[in-house]
Amino acid sequence: MKVKSEALEQSRKLMMIVRAGVGSDNIDKEYCNERGIFIADCPLLNANAIAELTIGLILNCDRRIALQNEMLKLGRWDKKLFSTCSKGLNQRVLGLVGYDAVAQNVAKIAKAMGMEILVYQNKPEHET
Repeated sequence: MKVKSEALEQSRKLMMIVRAGVGSDNIDKEYCNERGIFIADCPLLNANAIAELTIGLILNCDRRIALQNEMLKLGRWDKKLFSTCSKGLNQRVLGLVGYDAVAQNVAKIAKAMGMEILVYQNKPEHET
């Protein structure tokens, strides 16, 4: 949801906006700067929850949980297909692009499941 200047105008005493999560690209920063409204985010607030969801989605991809659920709702069950399609996650390789708080939590959980972790970070050169 985009927080536009029209909504911000309704709060005359507003001094600060804190976003639960990462980023503030959904807030009209130009308007906030004009009014002196401080903007902050909380990037670590939900890092563990996002990591758990990520692992859940990885498990879904491997085990085809959503597909199995849909087929079961349709009254169809292909035990042979689902018993042969999953390779499991143990001894598989997980590649992570970046290594922020979410990625670190994903790596910790995946490693506990027996996965090998590869991380790619493209760190920009620091200007001097």
